[in-house]
Amino acid sequence: MQTFGDLKVNNAPVIKDSTGRVISGHPSWKSEAPGGGGGGNEMEARVAKLETHVEYIRRDLDEVKTDLKEVHGDLTTIKRRISYIAGASFVVVLILGWVANNRFEQLISLLTK
Repeated sequence: MQTFGDLKVNNAPVIKDSTGRVISGHPSWKSEAPGGGGGGNEMEARVAKLETHVEYIRRDLDEVKTDLKEVHGDLTTIKRRISYIAGASFVVVLILGWVANNRFEQLISLLTK
């Protein structure tokens, strides 16, 4: 605790809202604005409002989690299909190479006619 003249100040952190109004800090800091930073009777209403917001945030996070699991499943399917396509393409190229190697003279004669 620090002393400035006859004013004693606790080292509590000061939290301000987007308008710059002090909403948290030393208990002696009272706000005249409605829903201000003081405690008392309005504290329960403010806490209840915050709890409601946290519930909505939690619900939204659960939805995001579910969506992310679906996306992960879709990506796994896509990777699997791409690997099948790559494998099949490799086999086709090998077969074409083998045919071209064994029947090279016939291919040349067909292409030159």
